[in-house]
Amino acid sequence: MARHLAAGDVWGLDTHGELAGLAMICRTEGENAIDIGYVDGTEEALTSILQGLRGLAAQRGQTDVRVKSVDEPALTAAVEAAGYERYRDHDLWIFELRLEEKGKA
Repeated sequence: MARHLAAGDVWGLDTHGELAGLAMICRTEGENAIDIGYVDGTEEALTSILQGLRGLAAQRGQTDVRVKSVDEPALTAAVEAAGYERYRDHDLWIFELRLEEKGKA
């Protein structure tokens, strides 16, 4: 996170003095796109921050903004409301690794 903050790759949306949305973008060498590695927030904030990232890409002269989102209805609705189009219709699987405390197994 510190590396992304230092690089200016973390974007937040403030509403009423509180953080309502957060996105982290990933820089992809040799590609003319912004890849969104993480996005979360209220339904209203999600749409706004996703639209804002499209504007950022346009300012930078980039042609694409990509996000791989989980199949969560509110996030899917926000992505579509922000004008994103579905490119591929595949599920995204998230795997979790539980770490044991030292000395416990």
